[in-house]
Amino acid sequence: MFCPNCGYEMFCPCDNCIDDVPDGMMPHGWTEDGNGIICANCELTASADWWEELEIDVVLKVNKVTSLDELAEKIAVEEKRGEQPTETPG
Repeated sequence: MFCPNCGYEMFCPCDNCIDDVPDGMMPHGWTEDGNGIICANCELTASADWWEELEIDVVLKVNKVTSLDELAEKIAVEEKRGEQPTETPG
């Protein structure tokens, strides 16, 4: 996931993900109330729901589908064919 404002790659700061953040990169931040995510580079701040919707929109566009149901069908067909699974949200 990349910030739509500055293009910085977004990294999760949770205990399970923090070790995967590359050297020199910073994970995103959270607002004080815990409801918003802040870009580590430009400080664009939006609700976690907004970021999640953006990520889903990007995955749908990359996979040339218009819904999560259509994406699930595409993945099922690829798995049946033994192909590498398609990119999924999250």
